[in-house]
Parts: sequence; structure tokens; C-alpha cells
Amino acid sequence: MTNNEENKRQGDLKVFQPSELVLNKEIGIESVEDDDEVDDVVETTSKRGIMEKTNKIKSSSIQISLPTHFVLFNDAWQLFHQIELWRNRSYTENYQQKQWNMDPEKSLHNPNLYAIWNSKHYAMKITVDTNPFNSSFFIYTDIGAWRKKHLTNWPDTKFVGKLGQKLRDKILYGQINKLVSKEINLKKDTIQGGFIAGSKSAVQYAANAYYGAHDDLYDKGLFIGKEQTIMNYVTYVKKFEFISKLRTWSIDCSTSYDNWFFYQYFFAHQNQYPCANDKFSLIF
Repeated sequence: MTNNEENKRQGDLKVFQPSELVLNKEIGIESVEDDDEVDDVVETTSKRGIMEKTNKIKSSSIQISLPTHFVLFNDAWQLFHQIELWRNRSYTENYQQKQWNMDPEKSLHNPNLYAIWNSKHYAMKITVDTNPFNSSFFIYTDIGAWRKKHLTNWPDTKFVGKLGQKLRDKILYGQINKLVSKEINLKKDTIQGGFIAGSKSAVQYAANAYYGAHDDLYDKGLFIGKEQTIMNYVTYVKKFEFISKLRTWSIDCSTSYDNWFFYQYFFAHQNQYPCANDKFSLIF
């Protein structure tokens, strides 16, 4: 990347109304869909143009008591443009036309969603690259996954520390269904897209592998609008060794749960974990 390209990339990181990414101490990053009212905030701008807000946050949709670092973009495509510059590729026109035409669920999706879904690993990369709290472990979680107020003080930081030691530099993906065939169907729901966790090195490995796979499938003219397709590919076709999976099925729990959101219980304090299975036994 030339100096001019780097300056352009950094210049695109501007401060807008909170609408995209929230970096929380200890747990990394959440996506926020709506503009939120932010009052009484201490603001400092880094040399990369990233606004840090670390005081009181008043919002109708989020309440944050931990120190919080915002990385803000005007819309999903501005964030996605950062990926294009990083990869030295142009995807936008293809996403807005060809990808949407190939989508078997086009009545439910749109190109904006493709840009958001395929920005998650890059959002994690931004998190570990900036690392405003000098964290050693990072969790991506879709904010839309938090539909019930059933957990407090999430995640269990002591458990996170032990998990980090076990995973070392492997990324952790959630798997929602057991494979019943050696032939992997990339379109089938297997690896979930709303959750990613791991160390700084793991996140960097995963980002490079993810976008390498993205480009492989893109160049073959295949549909890559859903991040789960690509995560299935890197996990079960490329079979990268730095990936561990969290099993979410056939677990002995005292309450019903949604496989897609089981990771919330997995990272909860033990007194809020409703299952008899040892947590570490669920990693494979």
C-alpha cells in the first residue's frame, strides 16, 4: 500500500453519529444498528481519526458502564471500503448487483447486509489493531443476539482467562449443527456468523484466512454474501488448524436455549450457566 493509499484509508475513519461499532473493555466489539443519543462523554481523537468516548453514555437501546471505545462509520459501505483498500480489490458493484441476483434468499436480504456480514472479521481486526484497553482476548457478538436480559456481568472474565490459555492462538467459532456427512454443504447452517472469539494472533489469522477464502470464492463467481458460507469454507474445506469449534447441540441443560445464542451461556458466570456439561468439554 502506498503512502497516498494509507492516508486515504486513514482519512475515511471519521467521527459520525454512533451507528456502527462499539468496542467494550474485556469483550471487544458489538454492532449497533440505530443512532443512539450520547451525552456527557469525554472525547479524544487518535491519530487514526478514531473517536474514543469513555464517560457516561445515555441511550435508549444500550447501557454501558464499562469504559468504551467507539469506532464509527457513516454507513456499512464506508467500513466495507476499508476492506477493499486493505485487499486492493473492488467488490461493491458486484455486491450490489451480481451477489444479490445470486442470493437464494434475496427476498429476505439485500447488499447492505452482505457488506455488514462480510465486515465482521475486519471489525475484529480493527479491534485488535487499535486495542485501546490492551486486551489479550477478544469477543465479537452481534448486538441483535441479545434478545433477553437474562445474564449479568457478562462475560465471566476469570473463565475468559482460562479459555484463552486453552485456545492459545486458535480462533473460536460456534457450530450450531452436527455434521452428518463428510461432504460439507457451504450453504447449510453449520458455523454461525454472529460470534467470534480469540487472542490477538487468532483474530489476525482468522481475518487473513477469511478474506483469502472470500476472494477465492468471489473469483470463482460463487455467492459469498453470507459470512457463514465463508466460515464453513475455511473451517471444513480449507480445514485451517487455528480454528476451534464450540458445540451447541445435545447439551444437558436445565433450561431451553437457542443454539445460535448458546455462546452467551458459555461465557456466563458459572452460577448463570444452566448446563451440566463442563464448558471445556464443548470445545472441539
